[in-house]
Amino acid sequence: MAKYFFWGVIAAAGALVAESLFFAIANSATAYLPQYETLLACAVPATFEEFLKSLFIKKTREENAATDKTYFTKIALIGLGFALIELLLNAFNKPLPELFFYYALGGIFIHLATALLTGFILLNTFHIRKFPTFISAIPAIILHLAYNLLIVYFF
Repeated sequence: MAKYFFWGVIAAAGALVAESLFFAIANSATAYLPQYETLLACAVPATFEEFLKSLFIKKTREENAATDKTYFTKIALIGLGFALIELLLNAFNKPLPELFFYYALGGIFIHLATALLTGFILLNTFHIRKFPTFISAIPAIILHLAYNLLIVYFF
């Protein structure tokens, strides 16, 4: 079971690298679109994170999800592994009360919710052989984007 937690950690690390590369390349492009800067800063991480998370969730589904009674536990562990990386990144520059309430609880909630949502979608589309992974991640991307915008505008 620990391997699924580490899959979440690996997915989060991959998303961090992809986001960093994207923003390093796109940094000059955002100067031309300042009105979309906040939206890009919220949408790009949500997209990379949920897509990479969905790849590992799909791999979990393919292992034997149709008969596995611990499928959603494995998916939850992927979400928790992902949340751990975000918590560690925020631990060094946030005061403890803010870190606990906004980033720890919020980060754990959003990554558990999106992982379980994607896992549910992938489980229910198990019979479709060529179901695109990105399609299964779209509801999770929208939920994660809404969470990111909530954090930016209200906290």
